[in-house]
Amino acid sequence: MSSKWVQSLNNAAEGLIFVFKSQRNMKVHFIFCLVVLLGSMFLKIHFHDFLFLAFAMTFVLVTEMVNTSLELMMDMISESYHPLIRVAKDVSAGAVLIATLNALIVAYLMMAKYLRRPFFYGLGRVLQTPWYITLIVLLLVLVVAIGIKIFIGKGTPFHGGMPSAHAAIAFSIWTVVTVLSRDPLIMTLTFLTALMVAQGRLASGAHRFREVFMGAALGILISLLVFQYIHHR
Repeated sequence: MSSKWVQSLNNAAEGLIFVFKSQRNMKVHFIFCLVVLLGSMFLKIHFHDFLFLAFAMTFVLVTEMVNTSLELMMDMISESYHPLIRVAKDVSAGAVLIATLNALIVAYLMMAKYLRRPFFYGLGRVLQTPWYITLIVLLLVLVVAIGIKIFIGKGTPFHGGMPSAHAAIAFSIWTVVTVLSRDPLIMTLTFLTALMVAQGRLASGAHRFREVFMGAALGILISLLVFQYIHHR
């Protein structure tokens, strides 16, 4: 009886090792969990808060392992492409995404009170830097571009569809550089780079001209609106 228990334990350990070695996302989850654990030790968080963190992180690891198991079984059942197999894999990956978002929220709620004072001190300094504004602009452009694609229902988040997210980001960067640097040479080089990105999307057949044009216009407009808002605060 004990030998069977030891064998089961070995099998479970081998499964865990296989997932860790073969799945990149599992390595990312492990690193995230390690950082949170070390941070909780450094901050000396309360035991009950640590329990919530540990449960959320364990839930992420378990869902990732279940997702890997389902993908392997589906690949074994059908080696050829089937739309339902793809949907099943997407749903399984969506479960991992929900678990990950849950862990991030729990980590924030549990650790925020321990980080509040140093965080807001550092945040006050960060908010005054140009790179922070640039990051906000680029993230906003990306979210809006992908949101429009999802609403229209054509293309994937980073390929095809209206508008071109690549063109939006490229011309958003050009707008940010133009506003912040005001250097003619840098502005020109950045603009040419944005044009090359747009031309590349057209040449590859990923987008049509109007999709690239709308992406460029979206990136410029959102960037200008953000800087206008900040200027008048």
